[in-house]
Amino acid sequence: MATKLADLDGLVKDAIERKQATSERPVSNMTPDAINRSRSVAIKRVELARLKEKLAQVQGENSKSIKELGSKQAMLAIEHRAIKETMELVSQI
Repeated sequence: MATKLADLDGLVKDAIERKQATSERPVSNMTPDAINRSRSVAIKRVELARLKEKLAQVQGENSKSIKELGSKQAMLAIEHRAIKETMELVSQI
């Protein structure tokens, strides 16, 4: 019996120390919705980081594609002018 009381005293002392060491609110004061939201915050942060990384990757790919498209348009414009000049020379003959 004495050991059980000593164990209980130890548990109470540990609980008091944990309560004093932390500044968190007790869960009992939180609504079920708040508890669920607090649990999902970490998951949402990881997902947000993943999505931001994916967005940066897609933006980089888009930037590269836009540059390639611009260079191809410039080449086509040169080819178009060359064909136009050739057609003008052929029509003069």
